[in-house]
Amino acid sequence: MYKPLDNFSFSKKLLSVSIISLSVALSACGGGSSGGGGSTAQPVSENPTSPTPSPQPNSSTPPATDPATDPATQEPGSAEPEPQPQPQEPKDPGFAMYVADQDTDEKYEIFGYDPATKVTSKLNSDLLDCSGMITGVSWTQDMSRVVYSGTQSDTGVVELFSVKRDGTERVKLNAGMVNGGNVTTFAVSPNHLHVAYVADQDRDGVDEVYKVNIDGSGHTKLNGTLSATGDVTQIAWAPDGSRLVYAADQNTDGVNEIYSVRPDGSDRVRLNGDLTSGGTVMEWRWSPDSSRVVYLANQNNSSVQDIFSVRADGTGLARLNPSLRTDRDVVKGNWEISPAGTHVAYLADQDTNDVFELYSAAIDGSSLTKLNRSLPAGGSVPIWQWAPDGSRVGYVADSQSAGEFNLSSVRPDGTDRVALNLPLIPGGSFQAVQWAADSSRIFYSAEQETAGVFELYTAAADGSSLDKVSGAFVAGGTIPTVDAWKPSPDGRWVAYIADQQVQGRFELYLAPSDGSKAAVKVSGSLVSGGSVSSVQWSADSAQLLFIADKESDGRDEVFVVNRDGSSSAKVNGALASNGNVVNAVWAAAL
Repeated sequence: MYKPLDNFSFSKKLLSVSIISLSVALSACGGGSSGGGGSTAQPVSENPTSPTPSPQPNSSTPPATDPATDPATQEPGSAEPEPQPQPQEPKDPGFAMYVADQDTDEKYEIFGYDPATKVTSKLNSDLLDCSGMITGVSWTQDMSRVVYSGTQSDTGVVELFSVKRDGTERVKLNAGMVNGGNVTTFAVSPNHLHVAYVADQDRDGVDEVYKVNIDGSGHTKLNGTLSATGDVTQIAWAPDGSRLVYAADQNTDGVNEIYSVRPDGSDRVRLNGDLTSGGTVMEWRWSPDSSRVVYLANQNNSSVQDIFSVRADGTGLARLNPSLRTDRDVVKGNWEISPAGTHVAYLADQDTNDVFELYSAAIDGSSLTKLNRSLPAGGSVPIWQWAPDGSRVGYVADSQSAGEFNLSSVRPDGTDRVALNLPLIPGGSFQAVQWAADSSRIFYSAEQETAGVFELYTAAADGSSLDKVSGAFVAGGTIPTVDAWKPSPDGRWVAYIADQQVQGRFELYLAPSDGSKAAVKVSGSLVSGGSVSSVQWSADSAQLLFIADKESDGRDEVFVVNRDGSSSAKVNGALASNGNVVNAVWAAAL
């Protein structure tokens, strides 16, 4: 699956990238636009409805801090805050991909960087002038090949391609298209043998789902006969690759339902129950063990959104929430299956109209509990997230008094609830929450000490410790957005972007995840006016990939640096006269 490219502004482009893949729809002649087709329902945002929007940093720049007297300005090296090493299973660092108009101004192409060889390769073949564009990028789970879509061969026709990560052995995956046909979305199978894609391949304007082998052979249409104006809209492989679920108005025009099918096109079944008049399936996701599909639909009442669970073969259908009044709903986009696959957490105004609270249901519907304390009038749960091992849920709520938010951790059965933060300043808000990879602690950025200043903190999952991770900020300094900090995959570090030393100059810092030592800067020196705009970890937690106009103000390029700040290197080649890197991601095993 892949995700549209979004650009945010805080004096430089801030690029939202997914650890799964990246997607773009950038015209070769005339700039960029977001798009490139959707994928399956994405995991719930870690900040679905923040109490207040993230502040936009002031672009003005006060006098610089004196590096000779400010220890925070010292470059890292032997001073890296190194926690005690822990035995870790070695991991492949992955490889980096970026999108840039490197060869020709406003012709955006895909490039790959191999950290082992330090070689950068162009992955797509030459695009058509002006009409050429890349619309989506993903990769196989073994990271041997990259799959992408774009208008590479025929003017105005979006097709699907597979290429080795070094840019060799490129093949077209889709079959021949009817006049006007295009690939709209695709998904690589977990066993890296197949790719499913949606296209109006046989009939112009009728999107259907097809399976193809990674070498371009074995095309199979997976959907059944569609209704008169029916289309397939979304697809997702089961985590074990045994089945594919697709959404389509297959039986009734305009009524979206979900179907499960094997990769060879056999054993196709409808998963949702009979829909009431006006009903439709809105969202759906696979359980981690591939045994069940959970979906949101107004199945029983067109005015009520309920959440359901069903086995992959269509049996065992269960509604997870209780019967709701017609003025109540499970919130679209605000539910998630636990990583352990045992529970589903969801937000709903189940008990009181317009008071949205957090609930946890067993995935088979056998139990249900409310996770937050009772909320006052006007109260809400704006942020929540499962721990990676599924043992707990971290959530933000104003359970004491409306507008006074606090972070808590609780088990899926509602027991062992603990408070994790010190009180915020009056009117203070949380910006984002994220668990460490080992579920031992939780990170959060919040206005805990100063209005308008989001700083980074870490708390043990059981509430036994609380520490600040980010360093001391200059006046007006802050962590700018929810995407500006990332814990490392091994859970030992956290990287963050902030104008910590000079207001308006956003740089990259690294700190141990337990806050035991001071953060150090790892982005090195920046040209006047330069800023870091995005950061990604390698899968082995040894390197950081970041975008910055480090060498020339206004020219965004992509760099890789060791965790201790050493061996910083530019990944991209020489850019066209007005070229920029517009997106970058460190690819790892899916």
